Amino acid sequence: MKINANTLVVFLLLGAGAWFVINGQASAVPDMEKPEAAMQVAVAQIKAVSIDTADRAQLAGFYRAMADVVGRDAELIENTRAIRELNVRAGKLCFQGTGITGKYAGLAEKIDQTLASRLGLDNTPLDAEKRAETVAILKAIAWAVGG
Repeated sequence: MKINANTLVVFLLLGAGAWFVINGQASAVPDMEKPEAAMQVAVAQIKAVSIDTADRAQLAGFYRAMADVVGRDAELIENTRAIRELNVRAGKLCFQGTGITGKYAGLAEKIDQTLASRLGLDNTPLDAEKRAETVAILKAIAWAVGG
C-alpha cells in the first residue's frame, strides 16, 4: 500500500493528538508563547470565539502539533496548497466524533481565512521563509484557540 505525503502527515498529527489524549493533557491547555503583535492581530477573529476549556486544549494541541510537524518537515509538505489541505483533512479526521466539529459557528472558516490571508491562496512553494511564516501562524492559531 502506497501512502502519499498528505496521508503520512495526517497520521503524524493524529498520533500527536492521541499522545495528548492518552497522557491526560487534553483537559489542560498547554502553555503557549504569546505571538508577536502582527500575529495577534491576524488571529484576533479566532481568539474572539468563545471555546469551552476542554475543547480549547484539544484545538490548541492540534495546531501546536501541526506547527511542529510543518517546522520539522523537510520533504513532504512542499507548498501552501498542502498546508490548506492538511488543515482541512487532518482537522476533520482528528475532531470527528469529538463533538467539536460544527460546535463553534464560523471557527473553521475563520481559521481557513486566517491561513489564506497569511499564506495566500496561490499554490506557492514552501521555501524557508514561507515555512517559518506557516509555523508562526499555526502557533498563533494554537494560542488563539487555547484562550
